[in-house]
Amino acid sequence: MTAEETAQHFAQLAQRSDPDGISFPAQTARFLRLTIHRSSGGEPGIDELEVFGPESQVNLALASRGAVASASSVLPGYAIHAIAHLNDGQYGNARSWIAASAGVEWAQIALPEPASIARVVLSRDRLGQYQDRIPLDVEVLLSDDGQTWQSVARLTRRAADYQRTGLTLAPALVPRPTWDGVLEYAFLRERETWRRLPADDPLSPLRCERPAVPGGPPYWGRLARLEPLERVLFLFAELIERSAGRGLDVSRERAELLTLQRRARDLGTAANSADDLYLAARLAKRRLFFRDPLLAPLERVLFAKRHPLKPSHNYSDHFDSLFEPGGGIYVLHLPRDTEGRLDPARAEVEQLFDGSHGIARHPVADFEARTIYFAFRPETPAVEGWKPYWHLMAIQADGTGLRQLTDGPYHDFDPVVLPDGDLGFMSTRCHVRFLCWRPQAYVLHRMAPDGSRLQRLSFANLSEWNPSITRDGRILWTRSEYQDKGADFGHTVWSIRPDGTHPELVFGNDTPNGYGHAYQVPDSQEIVCTIMSHGDHQGPIALVNLSEGPFHPDAVTLITPDTRPQYQMDRSHSETFRDPHPVSRDHFLVSHNPGQQDHWGLYLIDRYGNRELLYLDPAISSKRPSLLRPRPRPPVLPESRDSDLAARGLGEFFVQDVYQGLEPVVARGRAGYLRVIEEVPSQLELLACGEYRDDHPPFQDYYASPVHLVTGPRQNYRTQTRNAPDPRPRNGDVQPLGPDEFLVTENYGWPSYVAKRVVGTVPVAPTARRASSPPRARCSTSSCWTAISPNCSACAASFNSSRANSAVASAATKVVNAPRRPPFLPPARDPPLANSSHHPGGPIP
Repeated sequence: MTAEETAQHFAQLAQRSDPDGISFPAQTARFLRLTIHRSSGGEPGIDELEVFGPESQVNLALASRGAVASASSVLPGYAIHAIAHLNDGQYGNARSWIAASAGVEWAQIALPEPASIARVVLSRDRLGQYQDRIPLDVEVLLSDDGQTWQSVARLTRRAADYQRTGLTLAPALVPRPTWDGVLEYAFLRERETWRRLPADDPLSPLRCERPAVPGGPPYWGRLARLEPLERVLFLFAELIERSAGRGLDVSRERAELLTLQRRARDLGTAANSADDLYLAARLAKRRLFFRDPLLAPLERVLFAKRHPLKPSHNYSDHFDSLFEPGGGIYVLHLPRDTEGRLDPARAEVEQLFDGSHGIARHPVADFEARTIYFAFRPETPAVEGWKPYWHLMAIQADGTGLRQLTDGPYHDFDPVVLPDGDLGFMSTRCHVRFLCWRPQAYVLHRMAPDGSRLQRLSFANLSEWNPSITRDGRILWTRSEYQDKGADFGHTVWSIRPDGTHPELVFGNDTPNGYGHAYQVPDSQEIVCTIMSHGDHQGPIALVNLSEGPFHPDAVTLITPDTRPQYQMDRSHSETFRDPHPVSRDHFLVSHNPGQQDHWGLYLIDRYGNRELLYLDPAISSKRPSLLRPRPRPPVLPESRDSDLAARGLGEFFVQDVYQGLEPVVARGRAGYLRVIEEVPSQLELLACGEYRDDHPPFQDYYASPVHLVTGPRQNYRTQTRNAPDPRPRNGDVQPLGPDEFLVTENYGWPSYVAKRVVGTVPVAPTARRASSPPRARCSTSSCWTAISPNCSACAASFNSSRANSAVASAATKVVNAPRRPPFLPPARDPPLANSSHHPGGPIP
């Protein structure tokens, strides 16, 4: 049970934070010195140094008993880290000593008179909140006069025996070390973050109004301006009405709401600072939230336990992360109470794969929910002399049949099951270097479930992430493609057919945000995603209404607006979200870190601003939740590659409008030729050991020009994004040209100096016509998302006609000046589940 497991985990954490004792044969001495030869990171720290005689529990080192502490040095500038704290009898980081260097340091106790000494006890932080700076190699020395020393004991230990700072939920942070205490902690953290709702971010509901449902009335601006208790009562009232509309008897909840509202009126202005009333309202809303019939699929949740990676860049988690081992692949079984309400307190956790000897990540199930695929990086390399690599694994949903699918000197991760049963995934098998900074790049690949028929789908030179499958059988994924336009807003959502053809921008580009973990929302023309930065993959969760077009900022609605979006190299490891996964049109599983530490749990949120804790292991983070249940299998799209071109190593691409982006500098009708230029990949060097080079310092000199010496020219471009005036996203300035148009100036653009080569030149078809705003009408075929598509039989005649009239072939490529395509739009509703007459998410009112 979750409640019982939570108490056990807290007990284990408390045991882990117990001090380390060093025993030795009793000797008489007046001075004891602890020499620290090595620590777990940075300057060593001790919150209390205790000295005991044989078979005695009396601490001889206490200052109150006349003992005097001294040390080789002390970290300057911090009153909480003082030498006197070594023996003041108080525990915790706030009453500790930290040395001034990471080299050999010592701490010493001078007793008021010689005594028999047999044991020394030291602790870094007895309260368990901080677990860095732990002394790993310590030597105990005794002396009669403080001049001549004798070594009597030495303790050495591994860094792996101790978790890094903030990777566990410290017991001191929760009101009680129980499930109810964790739940109260979650409620209070939510209240705290909403009190600090950012008012200056362009996507904040305090600056831009958004509806809860596309086309609905304004919603988020009002919600954002409510006081904490007012907001909870408002959400409770809204939830009551939606629940009544779904056929639930909510008479009891209506009575609860009236009672809470009356108590709030009686308290007046003091109501919003009353913890007991706020917590009572949160519990009442939580009880009703888990009665929602749309949560019918939420009985088994697949997820991974692992510590946060915390890489330096969003594309370097395989290169410079913490790599703290622990965790595995798990299933959360959520029971229901006698009223049909989901009851997370009684949930059971089943371990499918023990990953404690490494790191397991990103589990996904096949469409029948029988086989689980995930990536695993062992702590010990598979080949002596190599580094550990992420490789794809498979296991049955009952925990049997574990097998490794990939191997070799490559990182393979982020699997997705394709409609035909093959796997899509990210891999460094592209053998190219990321065209920024130092690490290898990884891009979209596919293979058979046994690891055969491996095929590269994306030919980008920058890393990519988080593939998912759309309802019509395409792959939806995030591309990093900031070359020639800066790094701040180049992480955009794209789709591609599983055979690697017809890549298409779905959303992003000149909107000053990045978008990751994208999934289609059931029965909707929206995607749910994480607003990410160039620094990492965390941020607020957003719904993007694709009917607004692929570039319009009004399409983005933050549904966790108390987390600020991050820009450039900024990142949010705390009070943040990631990994959204749809449960219904309105509900989404997410990973959430509600506190200041780097510790994550599983939550359920909705599009109206509700959030509820499902599961939290205090000892290790829980991430990547998804539904473990059978789901509709999208159609298998037919092969669309031109076999003749493929045999010759050639390709085909379509130009929708050569003037798009050139006007008004190049007037329509003036272009006569189109030059095709390819970005030159930087191939990885194969090392003598069989690995590929994974690090490339000094990186500034690695590009086609020395970017630390030469920068690109000032770049000007027009944009209609209303977020453009925000100063953080780019280094330059913005001038308004009109109510919905801005001129953006970037002061320099070093990415434009990446090497390129000319592939060929072809004439521009003279029949190109100016396209107005993208048409809203879609093809009548339910699986077709566009007005003209080579994937749709109903569109084929129109598409082939435009291709025949516009195509001009060169020796290297075909260029087609095809009609401009409208926004990426999903079908209006999901296909039904096999052998079922209803949508797996339940009826939509």
